[in-house]
Amino acid sequence: TTSNIQIILSISLINILYCLRIIIIVIICNMEAPSQNSESNTQPPPESQPDSSLRASAKISESKSNTQPQSQPESTLRASVKFSESESKANTQKESELESKPLRASTKISTVNLAGSKGISAHNHTVIRIHYTTEAEDRITVYGAGEGLSWDEPIEAIHKVEDGEDIWEVIIPVVDPSCVIHFKPMHNDTWAKGNDYLVSAGKTVEIYPFFYTSEGHYFKRHFYSKIMRNRRRIVIYLPPSYDENPYKEYPIMFMMDGHNLFDTEHSFCEKIWKMKPTLDSLCCTNIVEPIIVGVYPIERGNEYLPTYVEEYKEGGQADKYLDFLLKELKPYIQFHTRATDCIGISGSSWGGVISFYAWMTRPDDFDICGSFSPSMKHNNRELFPIAEKAVSARKDHHKIYMDYGTVHDEGKATRDMFSFLEKADVYKPHQHMFTVFEGHEHNEDFWAMRSPEAFEWMYADPTRAPGSYHD
Repeated sequence: TTSNIQIILSISLINILYCLRIIIIVIICNMEAPSQNSESNTQPPPESQPDSSLRASAKISESKSNTQPQSQPESTLRASVKFSESESKANTQKESELESKPLRASTKISTVNLAGSKGISAHNHTVIRIHYTTEAEDRITVYGAGEGLSWDEPIEAIHKVEDGEDIWEVIIPVVDPSCVIHFKPMHNDTWAKGNDYLVSAGKTVEIYPFFYTSEGHYFKRHFYSKIMRNRRRIVIYLPPSYDENPYKEYPIMFMMDGHNLFDTEHSFCEKIWKMKPTLDSLCCTNIVEPIIVGVYPIERGNEYLPTYVEEYKEGGQADKYLDFLLKELKPYIQFHTRATDCIGISGSSWGGVISFYAWMTRPDDFDICGSFSPSMKHNNRELFPIAEKAVSARKDHHKIYMDYGTVHDEGKATRDMFSFLEKADVYKPHQHMFTVFEGHEHNEDFWAMRSPEAFEWMYADPTRAPGSYHD
């Protein structure tokens, strides 16, 4: 019938349309197949990483200041190293400036430079890498002596950005492999602070100069210790370059008797070490700038003496105190500042005892020791067998400074320790400095006189040329 024929035709048409649809889909899939295969073999681009210059900002960002290490109690959070509101705003502005700074074309290359450091042989070229953040119109030049450098005609440094960090580079072909090059960078028309720099021909040197800041600053905070179960003051000194060069990192020096270091607010008999002018001067000359953490004592004898001393009816908590420094205060300082894992400890009298004890018994934790007039006679000179047992564990890069005066300073025990360490013959000359000061007494006035020499030795910068200065 006519209706049956119509039904059959309709079904046939539907089948034909369905087949055409399948054919079209197959054709489209075949056309897209190469791009799909290409995508399947290509790794997705990594997520954008934060600018390293922002991670190394000169102050604590707002998010960072609201984050504490898990080991910190809530009371410690309230006692955090928090900078003033104006400092935070200044830091935020500095970070936004870094973030928005355009990538600049390299400055004009001097004839002594090459096109870049990629593929450069370490033995055939000397490479000077200057880490310093600048504005788009700024320039950094290098003056010097040796291997084509001159104190009269500068070399233009090449600007590049690596992981968000500004680096200025000078590459010099080696002519005399035995040459030691003296050099110094200049930012626009301003010399870098401090002595001239050194680099041996064929080597690469990384420097973090500063040009405009001559003074560091210190501030005081309260810190709660779960280990010691008490709250104490600490004073933190940040060196002159800290705010100016956000790429630079710093070793930590824990100093005992923090109340006697910087001012007379809580000092003993109003005598202090006068550490700020001492450090400001040294940092602007030729030392590796440290972050100083002065720790106020609570129970001084108990904390500083390794064992109980019957004569004073105190002592025996030195190891507990060192745990507090290493497990609580060290991570706190590293979290809130650009501090490295290079840790020093120094102090005077009983503070010299705990410093020496820490350096001897914890070689993996303390790299540098400054022991001023240490009182080593207690408990039948208990530090001597400790030193005999521990002396072989010291590392090649470790350094110890020790001294005493000749007036009321218990010098005999200290002098005997000098002799023991020298006879142990495990230290190279650059690793120890033992000094006797004639006429010096046992108090802060005299330790203040000795501290410049001690810190200049403990933090000597191998990239600096002593006594060579251009300004």
